[in-house]
Amino acid sequence: MKSHLAAPIFFALSLGTAVPAVAQGRPNVDAIAADLGITSQELTQCFRDNRPPRSELRAAKDRFKAGETAAPDGARPEMVACVQSHNPEITTERYEEVLRAHAPERS
Repeated sequence: MKSHLAAPIFFALSLGTAVPAVAQGRPNVDAIAADLGITSQELTQCFRDNRPPRSELRAAKDRFKAGETAAPDGARPEMVACVQSHNPEITTERYEEVLRAHAPERS
């Protein structure tokens, strides 16, 4: 099974609750979007449109709990393409850099 850099962020976005994301150690979508030069609505829509299967999310959660914060296979190409449709200047490397910088802290 392929592992992906964005999977922990997909997982965090799929857990929607009333408590602010930052307070729960989840990624700050507004900050990630700002760093990518797109709106939080555009980023959220990219996540929704490119959501991995539930089994992949579960595997990513398990890897994250085991201490892996960045996936070896890198970013999902469809996510990078979606972000690039909103900001053509974003490269795969920049996308990965931003996600790593905003990865949730392990508890």
